[in-house]
Amino acid sequence: MKVYLISLLFTLATHAEFRTWTNDKGQTIEAEYLRMKGEEHVSLRLKRNLSVTQVPLSSLSEEDQSYLKELAASAAAEELLASYPSANGKFTEDAEEAAQAQKATQRPLFMVFTGSDWCPPCKALESNILSSSAFKKFAEKKLILLKLDYPNGKQSRAIASQNAELKSQYGISSFPTVIIQGHNGKEIARKSGFSSSSPKEYIEQLEKKL
Repeated sequence: MKVYLISLLFTLATHAEFRTWTNDKGQTIEAEYLRMKGEEHVSLRLKRNLSVTQVPLSSLSEEDQSYLKELAASAAAEELLASYPSANGKFTEDAEEAAQAQKATQRPLFMVFTGSDWCPPCKALESNILSSSAFKKFAEKKLILLKLDYPNGKQSRAIASQNAELKSQYGISSFPTVIIQGHNGKEIARKSGFSSSSPKEYIEQLEKKL
C-alpha cells in the first residue's frame, strides 16, 4: 500500500498549494509539494525564493504525512474515475461497466432507452440535451451514463442481446425512456418521450429527482 500511495504522489503537482510544513524537530517552512524523489524524499518548492529542496519523508510531521496521504487518496479517486468513461460525462453501451462505475462512485445511474436512427423524439433528446456541453458538465460530476440503443441499423450481437434483456427487465414500451436508478438499485424516476426543453431546464428537473 505504501508503494502504491507513493507512486500516486508522483503525479500530484497540479494539486499542490503553498502551506506550512513542519519537521520532527518543530522547524517550519512555507512550501508547495512538487513530487516524490524516489520513495523516501519529498520535493518541495520554497515560497520565499521558489527554490526546490528535498526533504526526507520520514522527517515530516504526522500532519504533513497525513496531508500527503490525502493527496494520494484524491489521486486514486481521480484515477478510478478516469477508468470509467460513464463517470466522466460520456455514455457507455456496456451495462456491466456502468454497474461497476456506479458501485465505485455511488452515483445515480442515468439510463436512456433510445432508437437512435429511427425515433424522432430520441434524436431530439440526443441533439438538444444529451449532446449539450451543459448536460455533459453536469453528468460528469453527478451521474453514471448508460445508453441502451435499439436501432434499425447494425449492432453487435452482444449489445443487442444485453439491450433486449434490459428492455424486458425494465418494461420499456416506448422510446425514448429515461430511468434514473439510485446506487441502491432502486428506481428514482422514469420519463418516457421528450418535449422540447433547454439543457438548463432539463438539468433543473433532474436535480429535483436526485
